[in-house]
Amino acid sequence: MGEFPALCAAIYGGLLIGALYDALRPLRFFFKSRFWNGLLDAAYYALVFCMVALLLFYINGGVPRFYLLLGICLGVYVYARFVSRFILAVAAKIKIMVAKRQGMD
Repeated sequence: MGEFPALCAAIYGGLLIGALYDALRPLRFFFKSRFWNGLLDAAYYALVFCMVALLLFYINGGVPRFYLLLGICLGVYVYARFVSRFILAVAAKIKIMVAKRQGMD
């Protein structure tokens, strides 16, 4: 794989890591204790570590190049800065619609 496609794959991997974080956010409302939140955080970071290792193995044969690590960080940043806001706003609207619908029944 060339350097530019590898960088694009790393950025895409970072976007997936950001999406995974947003997917785990609702679980924090079910587990309010610090212990369970800590356990969720540990599970998230273990999963992210595995994702990054597999991503680097797939892209570059497991060789951690600096530009690939920066690409992953850039993907996470772009997701957190731009995409996450939109996803959270849509999720909040869905939550309000579901709450209203449950009140109507």
